[in-house]
Amino acid sequence: MQTPVRSCLLDIGGGCAPLGACAMGEDAHASLRVLLQAQKCLMGDAETADCVVVVQDVEFACHRCLLAGTSTFFRAMLFTSGMREQTQRRVVLEELSLPIWEVVHEYLYTRQVSDALFHGFHQRTAGEEDCLLSTMNAAERFDLPALMDAASAAMVHRMRTVDAAPRLANAWSRYACPPRGVVVEAALETLRQDFVVASGGHGLCGLPVECLTILLRADDLDVADEDTVLAIVLRVLGCAAHAPPVDAGWVAALLGCVRWGLVTPSLVLGLREGRRVAGAAPTPDGYPGVPRRALTHFLDDAMRVRLDAQDSHFLAAARPRCGSEVAIHLVAAVDVGAPVAVGRSPPALAHWADWQVVADWACPPPRVLGALSVTLRVRSALGDYAAHVPSPPVAVTGAVVAYTLPHAWPNGEVPTDADCFFASPVASRAKQPIKAAGAWQTVHTVAVGGAAVRAALAGVAADAGGACRGLDPTCHVGVGVWLQLRVAG
Repeated sequence: MQTPVRSCLLDIGGGCAPLGACAMGEDAHASLRVLLQAQKCLMGDAETADCVVVVQDVEFACHRCLLAGTSTFFRAMLFTSGMREQTQRRVVLEELSLPIWEVVHEYLYTRQVSDALFHGFHQRTAGEEDCLLSTMNAAERFDLPALMDAASAAMVHRMRTVDAAPRLANAWSRYACPPRGVVVEAALETLRQDFVVASGGHGLCGLPVECLTILLRADDLDVADEDTVLAIVLRVLGCAAHAPPVDAGWVAALLGCVRWGLVTPSLVLGLREGRRVAGAAPTPDGYPGVPRRALTHFLDDAMRVRLDAQDSHFLAAARPRCGSEVAIHLVAAVDVGAPVAVGRSPPALAHWADWQVVADWACPPPRVLGALSVTLRVRSALGDYAAHVPSPPVAVTGAVVAYTLPHAWPNGEVPTDADCFFASPVASRAKQPIKAAGAWQTVHTVAVGGAAVRAALAGVAADAGGACRGLDPTCHVGVGVWLQLRVAG
């Protein structure tokens, strides 16, 4: 089926390309070029023009039929709305700059965008208008989907760190629109890779709290240590450039993203005593916008995680960030002394998806040994919005293990020593799409025989030391997955 002319994407990297060329033969393509060239000759032709478009007090002679034939916005305004623009044949476009109108004007007449225009938009300096973002906004306003796609693709192709946060803030509110969705994901990925640089000055202060928490939750966030994350969070919370201002919900959400079990103990103690954190830029009275009670609550959690190393094994607060290259570790505990039990790990966020390991134990009568099922599953971390954005499949490699609790590691990593009583490799992929909010997709499942579980527990002494708080080492086992993720080719 032939692609409708108005919905075909422009080729940003290949110069000018008329819409519909991808679905036409050579003869039709040539005819289309002749027609579009004829229309281009009408641009600015006052003799044949029958309306005026005004941008920043500059008047442009235009043709109603050409504008209306490309844009439903102009069709409604000039032909069907009964507005004054229809009778006066004069359209004043507020909040639109001349460089953006130059692109829109050319597109309305030619269904083309000059690659040179978009290339120039990449050269902007600090403080200048982000013309690519403004072009995408204008294209959405004027109902020009292919132009919107073209601007979106140009932004994704070259997403600079300095542009990422403003583009993310702008696109987030209407992320369900596919061109904005790909901008959101590209901006998030840029900020993840260059988080420290992006957080300088007021770089992150214009972002919605949802964007900030997604970034701060990321297990593959590229930071040197958790002290850096804490300093950035305190700086963001204390920034006076927030719009809207930070409230109590922001404070709790952002402080809750810090992995307090990995913060340097001396830094935690210093915060308890009211000392400053390097890079956080507090005022002499403390950290503006951060209630002392809220901060104390998280500091208490940090001390608990530090002091109870075995308990911290199952907490995200003690799970190291992995960057882009290090394996992600997911661990959970399950009670195999009960007829039915389920254990789940705290989700890890990587590749903008939540990953979780789930252990299901079942031993219904008259079965004696029971069976343990270990499942690795994934869901989008971006909720309903991700359903509108195509995501490539992710290749998953690693291993699933089961182990007794006296051998749990204090840093939340999966034990890989000889004391593990079960191990199985993982080599799978998370299928595209990872979509609807709350819907988990199974990536890999393995079964652990009940006999192996019972034999492992038989070797655990009743008074085994190092057991996790609230867990009995004689009837609880740990399950874990370590995995490497990469976008599948």
